[in-house]
Amino acid sequence: MSTTTTIYADTDANPRSGNPDTNYSGSGIMRVGHWTTHGRRHFVMSFDVSAYTTPSDIVSATLKLFFEASGGGAQRNMKLVRLNQTYVESEVTWNNASSGVAWTGGAGGEGNGEFTQPVYTIEVGTGSSNPSVDISELVVDAIARRDGKLWLILCFDPSDTSTTQGYSTIYPSETPSTTSDPQIDVVVATRISWVGSASGSLSNALNWSTGVNPTANDIALFGSGSVDATSGTLTCASCKIGKNYRGTIGSSSSYIEILADTFTLASAHAGIYVSL
Repeated sequence: MSTTTTIYADTDANPRSGNPDTNYSGSGIMRVGHWTTHGRRHFVMSFDVSAYTTPSDIVSATLKLFFEASGGGAQRNMKLVRLNQTYVESEVTWNNASSGVAWTGGAGGEGNGEFTQPVYTIEVGTGSSNPSVDISELVVDAIARRDGKLWLILCFDPSDTSTTQGYSTIYPSETPSTTSDPQIDVVVATRISWVGSASGSLSNALNWSTGVNPTANDIALFGSGSVDATSGTLTCASCKIGKNYRGTIGSSSSYIEILADTFTLASAHAGIYVSL
């Protein structure tokens, strides 16, 4: 019952240490990693995630990047982090975030990466393949605290001074087909309420408000009423027992299994005999 939508990058660009005052945006291929002759290349991108108004319902948000090729003889670890300074796509360079405005954390932009917040490792260079990472924490943060705008940088860790060569060519948002564009697949849970209209079994779809059993990407709600759940197994992303639910789930002699990433109990009146 969960829904998946894809958001494509609004902007992206390719700061390059070998030409620190040149803007690299608008081309069909960009490069990330380290070249012996061209120095380091980072990748900045932004996404509009403001369409998601209930961040707590987001189950996952998977960033996908697509490599044309990889090489250099070695594999290098780069870091994906949130940027705390915005940039202008057609003006951003290694030295500046926009025309006449330097990166406040220093050239390259990594000094403006929020390394105290969630950090994700992406491999580039020989043997690396299309990266896919769940950045739901950053997406939720952008919705809740940053007006729905997510600014990211793929860069070397500031402490990484290695000059070992390893690089990948990456498809940016300028590619003719969105298939290979930088994108985030957002999975949003469906909220499904227990009604118990057919029996006491959690496994009976007729006992749920949608007529379909919750899945691993859904939110199962016991919001109100006093209908007991006496048997079956529940699998969901989150199980929430609301303060107005007064029924019993399971029994002292027969615990019910609930497989959930999170379990919330807000009712002081419910009987809970659950194996989590």
